[in-house]
Amino acid sequence: MKSRCFICSLSADEFDREGGGFGPHIEKDHNMWSYLFFLNYLSEKDSDDYTAHEQYVADNKDDVCWLPINRALALQADNDEIQDQLREIREQLNTLLDRFKAEDMRRVENEQRVHQRNLLASTI
Repeated sequence: MKSRCFICSLSADEFDREGGGFGPHIEKDHNMWSYLFFLNYLSEKDSDDYTAHEQYVADNKDDVCWLPINRALALQADNDEIQDQLREIREQLNTLLDRFKAEDMRRVENEQRVHQRNLLASTI
């Protein structure tokens, strides 16, 4: 339990590197006792009073499909931040590319004008 999250199975290294630390993750985000208490809560609650989420977990409690296997919001938040940064970089690159294209078009137009002037001057 010291090197992997019991709930999501992700390694401690991933959280220490990118997700704000492994300790806070297993204590707050994926506290195994909270999951156990939740299952106990469902077993004691009248099934007619289940919410949709509770019903889904109760129907699948013998399966792991409802557990966040290989997923964690702490890592997703970092991923979202990285995606936002990449989007911003792409926008900046597109802006630079547009500027370079416009400058290149101006340079080509200037070269054509100079070439035409030279042709005119040589015919006179």
